[in-house]
This record gives sequence, C-alpha cells and structure tokens, in this order.
Amino acid sequence: MIRFLSGPILALALMVAPAAADLQRPAGYVTGLDLPDGSPAPVLRRQGQALDVQVWRELFDGDALEVAGKATVTIETARDKRLVVDAARSPHRIAGELGGGGQFAAFAATLGELFKAKPDKTAANLVGRSNDAAPSLRMGRSKDRQIVVIGQPLWLSWQGGAAPFTVELAGQSGKRKRDIRVLARATTPANEAKLIVPPGAAGHLTLTVRDAEGRETRAALQAQANAPWTPDWIDKGAPTPDMARLARAAFLLSRGPHVWEFHAAGQAAELDSEPARHLLDLVGRGERPK
Repeated sequence: MIRFLSGPILALALMVAPAAADLQRPAGYVTGLDLPDGSPAPVLRRQGQALDVQVWRELFDGDALEVAGKATVTIETARDKRLVVDAARSPHRIAGELGGGGQFAAFAATLGELFKAKPDKTAANLVGRSNDAAPSLRMGRSKDRQIVVIGQPLWLSWQGGAAPFTVELAGQSGKRKRDIRVLARATTPANEAKLIVPPGAAGHLTLTVRDAEGRETRAALQAQANAPWTPDWIDKGAPTPDMARLARAAFLLSRGPHVWEFHAAGQAAELDSEPARHLLDLVGRGERPK
C-alpha cells in the first residue's frame, strides 16, 4: 500500500530542523514515498537528529537518508535526478545546494499540505463513479471565466453521470468570428479528461461534459495566447524542470482570482509523478493549495 505523509505548513517540515539548516539552501526535495505494509518508516538523519520522511521534505547537504525493508523514497536534488532510494542504496548521503534563494524553499514547504493522507476523499473515491446524478464539476468555480492558453493542455474532472463521457471544447475560430463549433473533443470511460486548446481557438469558449444519457455540465472559458506569469524564483529554485512545472501549477492554483484551474491542472497532467497526481486529485475535489 502506498501512503503519503506530510505535516502542517512549515511546522513539521522545518521546525524540527536545526537552525543552521535555515541558513542553507536546500539540496533538493523528497518527491515520492512508497511504504508497503510492514516496512519500517524511512528516516532522515540531519546533524544527529532523526527526522521523519515526508513528500516535499527539504533535503540539505550532509543529510543521510536511511531506508529499510521494501520501502522506497524518490528524491530530486542538485545531484540526484528522480533517484529512487531503497534498502540497497541506504544510507544515501545528500550533497549540493540549489539556487534560487529561500523563496522556493518556503513555498515548497507549504506544498507538503497537499500530501496529507485523505483515504475517504481521494479522486478514486469521489471521481469515477457513475450514478443517477448528472455530471458535476467541482473545479473552475470562479466568478470569472477560466483562462486557457492556446496550444497548451487543459485538464478537468467531474462527479456523477453515466460512462462513457464526451468532452467538447467549442467556440470561435480565429478566421470565422461568428462560427461557433467544436474545436476539440475526447471520449472517455473515466471521470477525467485532458484536451489541447487548438491553435484555432479564440475568445470565449465553452467546455461541455456529456454523459451516455445526454446529461451535461458546462464551464465558460477564455482563450489567450500567452502563458500566465509566475515568479522566476520557481525555475531558479526547483531541482528539475518537471518540479518547476508542478510548482508553477500549484502557485497558480493557490492565488486568486482562481481563473487558472483548468490550465494549471493541464500542466500537472503532463507530468508522470505522484505529486502531480495528488495535485490533480486536489483540484478535482474543488480544493486548492493554501
């Protein structure tokens, strides 16, 4: 069984670390934790202290990661890219420092809140059920139109309805302003889908989810050519481009006016990682990083 462990914002992630660590730049982060039943919990040794291992836990130069049994810990650091540490690699010593100063580190510490175990609220339990209710979106509920970027993916999930589902993105084409037509379409048995906003999209768009019985739910979108602004300290402080992409998505989801949910989720959906899946589960439930 895979479990993900985390602590409250900053409290467990940083309070137990020695004061000296606050003056260091992180070497990287824990990005995945596989703890099968019966395996002892991994331990992070830092300056004589034994710390628990959590997803998005900061790793510093000189730390030692101890893993036993069948447990594994995935890390992204200045030296080790997506390294899976198991008993055979234990203890694994962390080396190096990342750039970007402390802004990314402070933001990354808050993301541990995403990985609290919520077995009764996972997407597998809330999303994917076909029932008598019409499809219903919990994401994209801002008063303003959701903004999507031409040529970039968007992702959505919904509850209820009877499979299979048809998802359509309709709107104006760039050449024929009054021509409202389907610009992209997907059919899926699952309660989630990813679409690419096509180059021909322009202006106001409508995203429609239709179930096998013809019941629908819709969301109003606005297409634009440029990607949203995110701070440069994300790219400077992230150990890998994938982690930077996920952090940018989380940044957009955590800040108002919350018009980037479909776009940000689409960026996370491009990544094949446990943290990305958790971020999608969160936004699909109608929640946001805090």
